[in-house]
Amino acid sequence: MIIFILTRYNENIFRNYYKTIFLILWISSVQPIKAQKAASEMDAEARNIDVPLGKSLVYIMRPSSSGFAIKMTVECDYKYIGSIKAKRFIYTILDPGKHKFLSRSENDFELELTLEAGKTYYIKQLVKLGVVVARTKLQIVDEIEGKSILSKCKLSKDNLPIVSDINERDTHKKVTLVFYRRGKKQYEIPMTVSINDSVLITMVPNSVIEYEVEMSSKPINICYNDEFQTCTEVWINATNTKYIECSIYSSDKSPEISEVKVEVGEFYSKQVKHRQEKRENKVSK
Repeated sequence: MIIFILTRYNENIFRNYYKTIFLILWISSVQPIKAQKAASEMDAEARNIDVPLGKSLVYIMRPSSSGFAIKMTVECDYKYIGSIKAKRFIYTILDPGKHKFLSRSENDFELELTLEAGKTYYIKQLVKLGVVVARTKLQIVDEIEGKSILSKCKLSKDNLPIVSDINERDTHKKVTLVFYRRGKKQYEIPMTVSINDSVLITMVPNSVIEYEVEMSSKPINICYNDEFQTCTEVWINATNTKYIECSIYSSDKSPEISEVKVEVGEFYSKQVKHRQEKRENKVSK
């Protein structure tokens, strides 16, 4: 009798054990199927978006399989919108108007587009041979080619599709603009630069000037108002420091005003500031 009870007890243990194993295997097989289904649904939805009223839709696609393991990040107006591997695409929904797209890899490549409300745009991300990793380039394509490329790519898992405007609470935050003018090969005349046609700052060789502006969803214009009308747009929708290099190399060449990468600006502005302080110390003595 005792042996019979123990036998039945062991049978129940093994039966429950196998049930548990079966349940675990079933769950592990169902979850990936659900995840695949969800991913395929998201992919299908992303390809068939109706452009929201008053907005523009932009697809950025990477059809090439070259450098397949290398992610290339994409920004719009210096806001991160995603990264793309081979045979993948991302998209973003924007307000109409002028926008700057930036693709980053071994190099940085900028593409400026003026978008119209209700329209869809297609940008192809090209992959070029680089020294260390692949180089990148952006190219606008027409609707026929764009739809053809889109049909052969899958939605990237890393995509922030909507680039929102600056929040109301952020409009009072300050961004520092660091203007600097190096001394090497500079034409020895003052260089007066305007900010949004109002504020004027004067740069001489080996000088640094810092100016604070409020965050905005629109770029500011920085111009050197001479016969060449040299201008550049700077986006100030992020709470960081922007570096602007100003140069005049000779009287017969147009001046140069350009936003530079943070690491470049930090390096040269520190050098220039050191020389500026030395010059000011000599004058004070």
